[in-house]
Amino acid sequence: MVSKLLSGKTAVVTGAGRGIGKAVAVAFARAGADVIICARNAIEIESVASEVKQFGGSAVPVSVDLSDADQTKSFCDTVVAEVGTLDVL
Repeated sequence: MVSKLLSGKTAVVTGAGRGIGKAVAVAFARAGADVIICARNAIEIESVASEVKQFGGSAVPVSVDLSDADQTKSFCDTVVAEVGTLDVL
């Protein structure tokens, strides 16, 4: 049985398209969190969002290059618009 310790919480996971970032996003979803996930590769991030949604939480995938200041600001604006407050970063 998986604990829903993060139920009702919202987490942002960067680099969530693969590897450690993906594993963290999936683990947060399994623990009950809604996640906003980002990575540079839109196809990868959409795939991870589909996987996250299998655990009953919501996933907002955003394709963004965080080394670009304008894209980073836009991503932050998206986070605020989607959830207002953030519990885990």
